[in-house]
Amino acid sequence: MTREGEETKERRFIRWTIIKGLDKDLTPNFMEKITRNVRTSFYMRHIYSNVLRNLEDGSTMNFYKNIGSPWMKTLSDAERWVREQEARRLDPDNLGRPNTKWVFDRFFNVEVKVVLDSKAPLVGTGLLPDWLKKLAHGRQMCALDG
Repeated sequence: MTREGEETKERRFIRWTIIKGLDKDLTPNFMEKITRNVRTSFYMRHIYSNVLRNLEDGSTMNFYKNIGSPWMKTLSDAERWVREQEARRLDPDNLGRPNTKWVFDRFFNVEVKVVLDSKAPLVGTGLLPDWLKKLAHGRQMCALDG
């Protein structure tokens, strides 16, 4: 069972799962976690599920959506993308379902999975790493942070 705010860290990705308060925009929650934990460029998966109820027999099922982002090089780009996905998730006209016999019952969970680049730093998050500064010396590159 997933716990509220659960974080899963692996070598190449970090995933955050939220299971409470799903009826509001979760962009600030996810961006706080991304800002605190991510220092390289990355792409994301915005994964959520809703519980649908069958109008004929009352049975329920989870219906998942999994949307991928382009590569993110700045946190502002990431925030804009997450906000767009959250707006789509909360839009009742955008509800996915197998057919008209299924109706929305409740939100189930929302996850953001960040897949990290192994070397490319995020733009605007601080000084360049040493390996990148050294790469600039003796080439047609310039490291502006000294």
